[in-house]
Amino acid sequence: MLQVFMMVMQIGIHIGWSSPNMERLQTANASSIGPITKEQASLVASCTGFGGLLGALLGFGLFELLGSRNAILLVTSCLSSQWLCLLVAGSRGSIGWVYASRLVGGACFSMTYNCFSLYLSEVVDSGVRGTCISIAASGSAIGIVLGLVAETYLPMQLSSSLYLLACLGLLGLFSWLRDSPYHLLKSKDAARARRAIEFYQPGRDWLLELEQVRSYVEATASFGLKERLAELRAPPVRRCLLLIGLVPALPLLSGSLALRSYMQTILARARSSLVPPEQAVIYVNLVAILASLASVGFIDRFGRRPLFVASSLGTTAAMLGLALHFLQTGERRAELQWLPIGCIVLYFVAFSVGFQSVPAALLGELFSDTAKNTAAFVSTLSTAFFAMLPVKAYQPMVDLVGEPYVFFVHAGLSFAATPVAVFLMPETKGKSLQEIQTRLVARA
Repeated sequence: MLQVFMMVMQIGIHIGWSSPNMERLQTANASSIGPITKEQASLVASCTGFGGLLGALLGFGLFELLGSRNAILLVTSCLSSQWLCLLVAGSRGSIGWVYASRLVGGACFSMTYNCFSLYLSEVVDSGVRGTCISIAASGSAIGIVLGLVAETYLPMQLSSSLYLLACLGLLGLFSWLRDSPYHLLKSKDAARARRAIEFYQPGRDWLLELEQVRSYVEATASFGLKERLAELRAPPVRRCLLLIGLVPALPLLSGSLALRSYMQTILARARSSLVPPEQAVIYVNLVAILASLASVGFIDRFGRRPLFVASSLGTTAAMLGLALHFLQTGERRAELQWLPIGCIVLYFVAFSVGFQSVPAALLGELFSDTAKNTAAFVSTLSTAFFAMLPVKAYQPMVDLVGEPYVFFVHAGLSFAATPVAVFLMPETKGKSLQEIQTRLVARA
């Protein structure tokens, strides 16, 4: 669990890196690389999305070929390389190496969110599976704050060196873990699968657990290409593939990454002077950490569907509040300077409740062993594309129609998650992977 948490935290650092460095790289004498043009800054911001699309293509088949633990080891190695690229960029004063770093980081971003949920789904008990995934997902919020603080107050060379050392330590920790029992049984290694169950779930009836894993794996073990394609066309699998494409997309379309990337600019344009915008960004993300940690047990207590709806309604209200604030003019906007900070805090608190953890949990739960690879590809592609789109489109949309209507669009997309949860999302709380498959087939 600690290893996965630290891995997701690295992705948070990758996200938090952007906000301070966009300003730093465009300022003369602020770094050895800058100043860069607005076009170059836009490309730096977009590289994460392009890298995510590349990661979706490279990651296709990775999970099935290597197993979840080995896939995580490979992705962690790639995470190390993005910080190496930044070290080279700083020493050579080259923006090209910054592009390379953000591309690699973007590829790792999309692959990590799939690998870690699939891995945890295979090694933790079904009663706490959602909680464990939620705890791991909260590492992103902590990583974002670490990235914001480190990049604000430390030279890029020093911060990148620290991130690299953390990655190398993480590789050592992951090397100590065992392969998942699912992967070992697929490899016909029952003895090691038993030891893996005893390692990950000590005190449990290993024989019962082994039989459940065997039943799940053998249900599709004899499938060839023809049978696998036929399975993907089956109604329950088609429904779940649609869902796993929508569930990661809607939280991103609600404006989460755009809000993180442009938060300082949004607060400045909103004339919010209660707290300096650069400090407000850190405080808001600290609140997001507290909300993430406070809500880690909700997913196994209340279920996936209610939490996704709660996030949908909360983020909708927050975006509507921001839109209404920007519709105010003059003194009225100055009187309501508390509103944008309050709405942004509400947004990230609501986001932490369900949008942060439910997509990862469902990816690891909804699919049979043979369909997981395709599901991971669909989810990765959706995550990468819809992570890039709102960030890339935000400034052109603001220039075209203004902030209020951009936030109205995000509010509408946030609300769209409610009918998706109500009508498409099955409840998987407390069920084993085999029980979930049985219920999905029966429901179809």
